[in-house]
Amino acid sequence: MDSVSKDSKEYESLKLYAKSRALLLKVYPTFRNFPRIEHRQLCNTIKNSFEVLLNQIAIAKHVTAVRTRMDACKKAAASLQDLTTWYYVSVEMRYISRGHYEEVDQRLTELKKILAGFMKSIGSSRRKP
Repeated sequence: MDSVSKDSKEYESLKLYAKSRALLLKVYPTFRNFPRIEHRQLCNTIKNSFEVLLNQIAIAKHVTAVRTRMDACKKAAASLQDLTTWYYVSVEMRYISRGHYEEVDQRLTELKKILAGFMKSIGSSRRKP
């Protein structure tokens, strides 16, 4: 693998991790708006999805085995989908505002696109001789 594509993957994974962490810091304060009973349920589910997302991005960034990287990316993608679903539930239950939901949804979509590009670059490195 040439250094350019390796540096590109490194940058994508760092960008993905940084943007995911920034989104967590943005949504975390909104948990105060959730009813107390939801702190054990919905808030913890969202927090756990972020934990899995960040963990899997870190794994994908640090391992060298292509299959392990791809598996970690797939788990990160599943976490992003979970976050999209649970944030949709939050706005429908009126725990967060529609405007806040739209901003978070836009950021989640951006993360999905970055992750898709990262996965594509991993997949293309698998096919090189």
